[in-house]
Amino acid sequence: RLANEFSTLMFMTLMHNTISDTTKCTTITGWYASSHPYYRLNYYNQIQVSQVLGVYMLFSPEFLYKFDTIIEIGTYNGGFTLYLNDAKRADTKLVSYDIDETLNTAKNLEDAKNIDFRIESCFSKKAKNDIINMIGEDKRVLLLCDGGNKTLEYSTFSKYLKSGDVIGIHDFRRDEE
Repeated sequence: RLANEFSTLMFMTLMHNTISDTTKCTTITGWYASSHPYYRLNYYNQIQVSQVLGVYMLFSPEFLYKFDTIIEIGTYNGGFTLYLNDAKRADTKLVSYDIDETLNTAKNLEDAKNIDFRIESCFSKKAKNDIINMIGEDKRVLLLCDGGNKTLEYSTFSKYLKSGDVIGIHDFRRDEE
């Protein structure tokens, strides 16, 4: 456990020096002890991020700079959305969908003013058409599926992706049945 604390301290130092000094994490929560014994909550600009700390390295500014449009399905608290907004190019469009606006604590922050938060199901006729149209534009798209039905999100929108577009799915697990 001491080695994990030291590793976390070193990782957070790396994060502060390379990504943002607004990243923070809690001590080990004890949640999911059998599968994630070192699980911690992490925060960006004091808003909870539901992804693990490594997400910042995976979605580095160098990676995000490749995209003209980022579509996020599943805003939740909005912490990761704020990070995407800060790490992307200034001219990259960021659209984030969620069905429950009460969870999004980031939407009213000054840092979030140029994020297009949409409170509607990505499967509604309007939202589905909007997402398909954004993917169909002559721009490179990053589509992040983190809503309530990742399998349906993937199967609905992946067929519209172009060469060079990328789709990412968070917390995906096939049922064992």
